[in-house]
Amino acid sequence: MTRVLETPLAVDAETQLSEVSFRFFHFDPSFAPAGKIAITCFLPTRNFEFWTGLYQHDPSRYEAEKSRIKDAVNPRPSRPAERARCDDRRMPRRHHWELPDH
Repeated sequence: MTRVLETPLAVDAETQLSEVSFRFFHFDPSFAPAGKIAITCFLPTRNFEFWTGLYQHDPSRYEAEKSRIKDAVNPRPSRPAERARCDDRRMPRRHHWELPDH
């Protein structure tokens, strides 16, 4: 599922997204506890150092940025994002891919 955002999302100072895509894992009960589903959303970043620096030097801002992004990309805008848990294992600081310049 792809969601077009009403306003572009600033993932960091160098990365703006106008849409986000989700993968739903509702077909396999081993992905999430009963009554829940796992949803993934890949968000590229052009500023990997920003995320690594926040995690290492400003953990409270790192958490605030994760929350801001979680609220912005909520795949079900009609439901509160507070009900979603943002799993840190896949935040940008954990994976580094170089993006081509446009």
